[in-house]
Amino acid sequence: MHHNGVYGLKNNKFFLCLLVYSWSFLVIGVSVYYSYRGMVLAGVILPILIYLKYADKKKPLSYLLLSGQFSFTGFALGLLFGTVIVGTTALRAALTNSGSLYLMWPWEDLASIVLGASLTEEILFRGFLLQNFLGLLPFLQANILTSLMFTAVHLPTWLADGLTGWEIYSNAAYIFIFSCLLGYVFCRSRSLWTPIVLHAANNYSALAALGFVYISPYL
Repeated sequence: MHHNGVYGLKNNKFFLCLLVYSWSFLVIGVSVYYSYRGMVLAGVILPILIYLKYADKKKPLSYLLLSGQFSFTGFALGLLFGTVIVGTTALRAALTNSGSLYLMWPWEDLASIVLGASLTEEILFRGFLLQNFLGLLPFLQANILTSLMFTAVHLPTWLADGLTGWEIYSNAAYIFIFSCLLGYVFCRSRSLWTPIVLHAANNYSALAALGFVYISPYL
């Protein structure tokens, strides 16, 4: 009976993760297709917070490692790593003579792609899914599974942007590796702020790089 109870609990946790992920995939796909800003934040994050507080009886911010003694250190580490990412992008632009980084994106894009996406995706994938998987699987397996799910959830965006097969493959490879890194720094720093800030820096660099790839030649 004891073993059956443990297995039942694990099965319930795994089913819960799949349910949350499936719902999030649907919300993200609809928001991308119809360009609904803010839909992901409300449709993904609020259910997680409500579940943690009222069903799991946990303090959401504490469970997600958004608060606690490692918050400041985690934020500082994310800022340090994020500076390296942005600096590397700028250096690559200079060395390849690609042009200047385009930094004047509308605030709506910065709020949605840099801040909103980073906060939402990290709460979902590292804060909720990875932590639940860590109760079921060893770290390596849990991190790989979370990263595969993280990569797949970007597919609606890539299809909406009209990416080709090779472009999707190369983006998927990068996203998967980056997600594994985010999972690692999350567990090492014991703060969700580290992957959030690192994720935001990566998204900002991607936007800035679009400037010298697509915009600079026409300036």
